Amino acid sequence: MFAVSNLAYQIVRILGAIYLFYLGIRLLFQREKPALQDSTWETPSARGSLRWFIRGLLTNLLNPKVGVFYVTFLPQFIPSHVNVIGFSVLLALIHDVEGVLWFAALIFVTQPIARWLRHPRTTTVLNRITGGVFIFFGARLALERKS
Repeated sequence: MFAVSNLAYQIVRILGAIYLFYLGIRLLFQREKPALQDSTWETPSARGSLRWFIRGLLTNLLNPKVGVFYVTFLPQFIPSHVNVIGFSVLLALIHDVEGVLWFAALIFVTQPIARWLRHPRTTTVLNRITGGVFIFFGARLALERKS
């Protein structure tokens, strides 16, 4: 679609740059709340957990990259003599298990530095660095010329 319509490409490019600027500026000027002490952390409520689950589910279901990945990348690994749907589901499940293992490893590795990451000064520095990176990529995207 974007190869055909230069206008559509330009609109998506500019909107993406504006969004990156917005995110970057928000992160640069965000004020941090004092970190909670470990003893004050409460277990999440069922309603809060459900809300976050639904938010994550919708984010993944509405993310076109996931569908594009499964439609373009996985078919090359499906042998010609097997049930395409069954083997596709198997490959998707393998991908899901790998994702769960990866995130479990990240949680395991970052747990020792969790207190440092929750510190307001650390959060502020990381937010400012991330905000600067977003603004840089937004500017790069805005100034990009289609070849």
